[in-house]
Amino acid sequence: MYDLINKAEWRSHEENVTKLLPNLKDAVYEAEDLLDEFTWYKMKVQVEGNASQSPFTDFYDTIIQGSFNKLSDVHSRLNLLSSHLENMGIRGVAQRFDKLVRPETTSMPNETKIFGRDKELKQVLGFLNIPTNSKRKRAISSINASTSASASNQVSNESRISAIPVLSIVGIGGVGKTTLAQHITNHQRVKSHFELIIWVCVSDDFDIKRLTKE
Repeated sequence: MYDLINKAEWRSHEENVTKLLPNLKDAVYEAEDLLDEFTWYKMKVQVEGNASQSPFTDFYDTIIQGSFNKLSDVHSRLNLLSSHLENMGIRGVAQRFDKLVRPETTSMPNETKIFGRDKELKQVLGFLNIPTNSKRKRAISSINASTSASASNQVSNESRISAIPVLSIVGIGGVGKTTLAQHITNHQRVKSHFELIIWVCVSDDFDIKRLTKE
């Protein structure tokens, strides 16, 4: 179900998927609650030291309320929703990190112009502390670097970076997060402000060793 939700979110711009996705998440959340509840009863039996008692006995009483069975209800809802999504070509198969599904990205923009993101672009430049005139900033940095070069041998091995700030651009698939990041990376004020800009494509295959090498 987690893989199915992930696949559906990538197509959440489609109206039919948008209607089914919240219902699928609600059903999955209820299934998780039932699993957590059963785990609680299992731990309760272990703490009380009653080995002869089955944790399912008390759990069974909580999921059956008259003629209504929570477990059967959640199970049928998951089956119904997954069958609807499967008819749309969305299947919850395990991820294999296929680059054909999510191709590797680079810092070079695929589009020469973007529209409707002027406000976001201005906000990100502000968060990055990019001045209006970056050339002056670069000149001042060069002067400071040259004047402190003579004392560099006396600096200890302690890291000069006290913290690494992280700016996240989040949103559902297809809204243009990567495109916005590409235009920020290639923005003239950004290129003038930073001496080095590195683009690493993480994608789904979060391999720490591979990413560190890249």
